[in-house]
Amino acid sequence: MFAEALARLPDAHLIAVGSRTQEAADAFGRRFGIPHRHGSYRALAEDDDVDVVYVATPNNLHKDNTLLCLEADKAVLCEKPFAINATEAEAMITTARRRQLFLMDAMHTRFLPSMVRARELIDESVIGDVRMLTADFGCLVSFKAWSRLFDPALGGGALLALGVYPVALASMLFGKPARIQSSVEIGLTGVDEHACMLFEYAEGQAAMLSCSLGLETPHEATIVGTRGQIRIHRPWTRGTTLTVTPSSSLPAASEYKPFAELWRQMRTRTLRYGRAVSRRLPAGRWLQRKLERTPGTNYYLPITGYGHEYEAVEVMGCLRRGRLESEIMPLEETRAIIETMDQLRAAWRVAS
Repeated sequence: MFAEALARLPDAHLIAVGSRTQEAADAFGRRFGIPHRHGSYRALAEDDDVDVVYVATPNNLHKDNTLLCLEADKAVLCEKPFAINATEAEAMITTARRRQLFLMDAMHTRFLPSMVRARELIDESVIGDVRMLTADFGCLVSFKAWSRLFDPALGGGALLALGVYPVALASMLFGKPARIQSSVEIGLTGVDEHACMLFEYAEGQAAMLSCSLGLETPHEATIVGTRGQIRIHRPWTRGTTLTVTPSSSLPAASEYKPFAELWRQMRTRTLRYGRAVSRRLPAGRWLQRKLERTPGTNYYLPITGYGHEYEAVEVMGCLRRGRLESEIMPLEETRAIIETMDQLRAAWRVAS
């Protein structure tokens, strides 16, 4: 998905790939037209033509692979979860700062147009003081004991695979929680398969979150303020539609985009199952009817694929400006997110 996203950016060049075997690197390289194909991660890290490495290996390898690249003077974008635990995250952050190299958590949701617009609406006080969040991410995954999702040694479990997204959203809105309550179901292999979490914050805000490897959840996020709410529609982790609903006692704000403009955008490009489709296909009409029936004011902010190009744009912009971390996804927040997940996993007695 990330390779496909880079192909959509005119100023990005996917120049090298590293794998555990030469055969795998060659296959991936042929598929995406990558000129440098390395049969080891070290060879990739030592490639002089590489500016920044995207680490997308299994969770348990993130720390070692990131440190390998940093020690070879390469900037790194590390896929979520950034690390298995806070000790690993600390080693990664410390090394990047010691070597004066860029490092960022690849939390792609933070950079999606829908999330950017949600932050703008919050900053404009459209929904007043934000007090509550509800967000979930659950998928119906076939159980396979050898799968990385169910293997404790590979950093499996619903929280690290899926729950990190709602936890990071709560962090964006409220910071680190003051109190955490949770309920969890531990599966046969010893990883968390379903979890519900309640985060409470020092100023009284609350976040109600859930994740699952065995249940198809609504996959929506709702941000509630004192004057209204922002609903990021399914699937919010690659969301394209927002609904802003003022509190019933308040009139709708006049500056919201009218539906005619929304529909004009939808006719130009809509999405079906994560792919751009023709405006003549029924997906656009279905979305129009859905939004017409939804109270409030609607925004359509299309993306292509899964939206990984937006985080890539952020990385390239930071590198060109000489920044060592992103202001939108700073390292101290990444550390706090990992510490929050450490608290949860410790309470669940899940190995970390």
